[in-house]
Amino acid sequence: MSQDEGNALLSGTGTGGASIQTPYQQQQQQQQQHYGGGGDDDSQPLISSVSRQGDESEDTIEELDPHHVGTKMTSFTETLINFLKGNICAGFLSLPFAFAQGGYVGGTALLAFIASICVHCMLLLVKTKQHVCAENKITRLSYGQLAEHAIGRAGIMIVNAALLVTQFGFVCVYVVFIAQHIQEGSITLNLPSNALFGSVKIALCLALFQSIGIQYFPPIGIIERTTMPKIKARFASPKMRLIVQNGLRTIITLIVVGIAIAIPHLGLIISLIGSLGAGLLALILPPLMHLRLVPNLPTWVKVKNICIMIFGVIGSIAGVFVSIKELINAS
Repeated sequence: MSQDEGNALLSGTGTGGASIQTPYQQQQQQQQQHYGGGGDDDSQPLISSVSRQGDESEDTIEELDPHHVGTKMTSFTETLINFLKGNICAGFLSLPFAFAQGGYVGGTALLAFIASICVHCMLLLVKTKQHVCAENKITRLSYGQLAEHAIGRAGIMIVNAALLVTQFGFVCVYVVFIAQHIQEGSITLNLPSNALFGSVKIALCLALFQSIGIQYFPPIGIIERTTMPKIKARFASPKMRLIVQNGLRTIITLIVVGIAIAIPHLGLIISLIGSLGAGLLALILPPLMHLRLVPNLPTWVKVKNICIMIFGVIGSIAGVFVSIKELINAS
């Protein structure tokens, strides 16, 4: 271990001498200081408590790092699979219908164009986050916290609201999609009706169910930033806290499934919401935050970011218009 690494693990405050802190604890402490300390502020990290000097109890470590992640980073393969599972969902089954409408040339060109812009916006988001983290000496920053840096307190509220609506909306779509047994717009309609190809449909349903957890991850994290401090204050036992936490997650799942079953034309409503939320999160906010938070950008980068934002706004407005029109026709 280098001298710098050794110094990073030691905190020399207080009269009791230096106490050892893990990098995870240091990161949590830095984030807590950056956002102003305690309280139920939802901009706090998911586990906002930081151990006191010399307090290295098992309970404290469990609170700080409940999934025992520590400083471990995902490998390239793990990151790639998470990226693919998070971005390729049930919508890819409708690509044949999209190509039927746009043609081979037009469909391919538009798909490549939209995909390039979306991936570019992801990279803008990552670069902006890396810049802010380096500037503030922190290692982790959520989308909402990054938006708060860019546009103030309203930023985290807008991002969290959009994430909650769009991600839970995606889960509803999954439930409806599976319940209808992969009907309209599905590539499985071209498969023969026999036991072998019937198993393909079953396997696809199982794969979609397994993807629901990935879509749940962002909104559950947002909700638990509010609920976990209350759960910790109410229950002293880490085991009891885990039971209550899982119980709340189960209740949320049942509510989402109930909404998917009860509301007519849910898909059209989610398309309407998604036109606003998804466009905002994927195409509008990343270039906006890149403009506001990364200094000394070349002029062509600023112009490019503004063009992407305009494209996102136009696309969102068009999506809202089409969704409203389809809702009126369906009613």
